[in-house]
Amino acid sequence: MIVSNILNAIKKLNSKINDLQGKILYENTSGTTGTVTLSDSSSNYKYLEIFYRSNDDLYGSIKVSNPNGKDIVIVSAIPHNNSNNCYLKSTSLNINSNKITVNSYSEVALKSNGELTVDTDKNCIYITKVLGYI
Repeated sequence: MIVSNILNAIKKLNSKINDLQGKILYENTSGTTGTVTLSDSSSNYKYLEIFYRSNDDLYGSIKVSNPNGKDIVIVSAIPHNNSNNCYLKSTSLNINSNKITVNSYSEVALKSNGELTVDTDKNCIYITKVLGYI
């Protein structure tokens, strides 16, 4: 009886540890700039953590509470590159059920000569992984 209780307690503890680590709902090491299809509905999770990279291979993540039905923005800022330009890359996303869809995107460049450019023709943010937390 005591051994059985200990084994049940260990199983419950392992389950809670797995919840803390998050469930992988999407993973693609190269990432995608398009719609992400999750393996489960976002409505089943208290938090989603979205991992991303820019087209300059700068990595980050954003954690969203009560994610279902929310619009979010992911931003990657690059202060300088070899040409001393500054870039601000952003993507607006919608999380709904088992889909994360792109609403809009842009890349703003402040060039070393003072010129400011805005490019809305390419999405520079790649979603690489999504974790769900209960």
